[in-house]
Amino acid sequence: MSLRQSSLLFIVALACSIGLFSTAQASNLLPVVEEDGDSDLAFNAAVSGSYTSGTLDLSFSGTGSALDIGPGTAADHLAFGASLTTSGIQIDSSGSVVSGGTITVNYLGPPNPPGSTLLTAYPILASNPLMLTGTVRSVLLEGAAGDDNLHIAFEATGGALFGDFTDATSRFVGLIINAASGGGLPSSFAGDFSFGGSSTIDMIGPIVPEPASVLLLIGGFGALLTRRSVR
Repeated sequence: MSLRQSSLLFIVALACSIGLFSTAQASNLLPVVEEDGDSDLAFNAAVSGSYTSGTLDLSFSGTGSALDIGPGTAADHLAFGASLTTSGIQIDSSGSVVSGGTITVNYLGPPNPPGSTLLTAYPILASNPLMLTGTVRSVLLEGAAGDDNLHIAFEATGGALFGDFTDATSRFVGLIINAASGGGLPSSFAGDFSFGGSSTIDMIGPIVPEPASVLLLIGGFGALLTRRSVR
């Protein structure tokens, strides 16, 4: 094999590996598990959501109070409220993401909540309430005999908290919605369902894929490239 052919093969293999690496990341992120040092955003909210199997549309929204921001259970910043909205998310019957749509979390104020250091840490929220936004990459239902949790991994694209919930290794953020008090959740996307009521919303980031999956993917492409080079 010539040097030019080897170089071209390397470029193609690298491009494929980058695409498949992103896919592997998204497919190995759930269920969401909080690790030491992860940023955490949690609030209690009145959430309503639904899934329509005919159109594949998954939507949910919620407005809550007692917003906590900080690693682990100790909140670094306290605030009074936030809203969670979605648009354009489509999931097929197998639970695969057809369209990632958009997830948006906005700060609802007040401008200077007593005892809070939120706006001191993130002054941009005083004029732009966008805290986090992103595109859904993977979903998981823990309904029926599970914990009635909807797990979502989304790729963050912006917001005042973007730097806290992402790093050089991952831009993925985990979202957990507990719907136990709103009638529960099914175990699959095989049919229509809806949920509502008081729920706990928890966002954790950055989240990373299982190390074994990443190493296996990288090793496989390395072996492929070596084999091609020998030929």
